[in-house]
Amino acid sequence: MKMLKEKTTYKLSIKMNFKKHILAITIFSMSLLHAQQNILAKWEVMILEDAVINERTELMFGVKLKPLWFIHSINGKDKNGKNTSIWFRENGDFKIIEKPEAIYEIEQRNESNNKVEYVLVGEGGFMQTIKTLKANPIIKGQINYVLCNRSTNQEIPQEYHFEIKVITKQ
Repeated sequence: MKMLKEKTTYKLSIKMNFKKHILAITIFSMSLLHAQQNILAKWEVMILEDAVINERTELMFGVKLKPLWFIHSINGKDKNGKNTSIWFRENGDFKIIEKPEAIYEIEQRNESNNKVEYVLVGEGGFMQTIKTLKANPIIKGQINYVLCNRSTNQEIPQEYHFEIKVITKQ
């Protein structure tokens, strides 16, 4: 009889551990799915052309936004504190040539203050011209922006840190 009780206890223990593992995997999977759904802005940094040392190269910072969300364009047009800014950690391997330019920005009227704002909706981004000073520079920096929701007026300050290695041709 003692042997039967140990086997039963062992089987219950295995069933309980199995249930705990299934529960943990389910919770983990759901949290990953929830996290993927909550990515409101997806950034991608690209080099648009072959880079040559001591010549101009264009970087593109592309962004895809979830429906109903937008970000303000780059500094200089709006003075509302919500403008997007791109910061570079200069290291002597490259030089910033021009101010960044917005891609696919649109004008919209802010209903609360009746001012025109320049924003990115859906897909857009920014172009930045640099000059490579050394072979294969690594460019690091961050994009500061505010995610704004058109329907709820929610505003979420965000940072996106980037790093890209520019492969130069001789």
